[in-house]
Amino acid sequence: MKEVTIYTDGCCIANPGPGGYAAILCYNKHEKEFSGGFRLTTSNRMELMAAIIGLDALKEPCSVRLYSDSKYLVESMVEGWVNNWKANNWFLNRKEKASNTDLWEKLLDLCNNHSVEFTWIRGHAGHHYNEKCDIISWKEAIKENLSIDEGYEKLLESVNQESLDLQPNYQAIKKPKKKLSYKSDKTDEEQIYHVDFEGKIYIWNSQTWFDEQSSIVPPKAVIHRLNSLLEEILEREDDNISDLDQLLKRAREARDSLQYRRGQNLARRVISISHDHLPALSILCSCLRASGHAQQALDETEGFDSANYPPLLNSRASAMCDLGRWEDAKKFRCDR
Repeated sequence: MKEVTIYTDGCCIANPGPGGYAAILCYNKHEKEFSGGFRLTTSNRMELMAAIIGLDALKEPCSVRLYSDSKYLVESMVEGWVNNWKANNWFLNRKEKASNTDLWEKLLDLCNNHSVEFTWIRGHAGHHYNEKCDIISWKEAIKENLSIDEGYEKLLESVNQESLDLQPNYQAIKKPKKKLSYKSDKTDEEQIYHVDFEGKIYIWNSQTWFDEQSSIVPPKAVIHRLNSLLEEILEREDDNISDLDQLLKRAREARDSLQYRRGQNLARRVISISHDHLPALSILCSCLRASGHAQQALDETEGFDSANYPPLLNSRASAMCDLGRWEDAKKFRCDR
């Protein structure tokens, strides 16, 4: 059985919005690229599509190691969550259905034809093939006359948008009736938090939330409130840290967990210690951009383009794209 390595990445402008995907197949000394884009989709769908297009390109059963910076993709496959969702008729819990089931079905079918090992790598960390896939997918997303993601657009027509990969209605979430209560357990591999919310104990295991008693994943509205409470807990811990490497690590974790305000604060603390710290500047730029402050992201990270640090350049190019500076963004990103 041939041993093949596949690198994948997907992106989405605005999320949902125009998106692109890319896969690079490596076998011996040969490489082949596959890519495409859609006019309206989500970032998670593009991550899945990248894996699907890569595996679908294989003409015979292979032993595959697939690398992705999407925890949504990798953890769902490695932890077996997708198989559980499918066994439960694509329900995450008693009330909530899984998203992107059309793509998960395709991916599972392809995995049945090969021996696939999914491996997570950190995005925008200087990994050659990950950065290459990122650039290719971004180029696809900004093309004109993109294809229709029929699975997503049909879903838009048939269901309420609240069930899609969009932000929840925070006003529908009740505030805790009592002071936040939690405890933290640290293992060799992860930090586990037990949070008391509305009279129930929920556990965060660095990957997902679940009810301590039933082991069921709570509804999205509760998850987003729990995420907010967890951010408060982590901010308290941040105040007691002064080591630069630890601050940077927590800034990355905050960004990857979509805790953008916390990520900004941690990145700025690193920059206050080392004003030209490129990884911290990259995190600051991406967090500001994700918070809707694209111009501020450019202003606060100006003057470091000559360092030619790909994660920072890519973040700044994406901020330009958010501001409608398409030609500047394309030249900025492609010429380096």
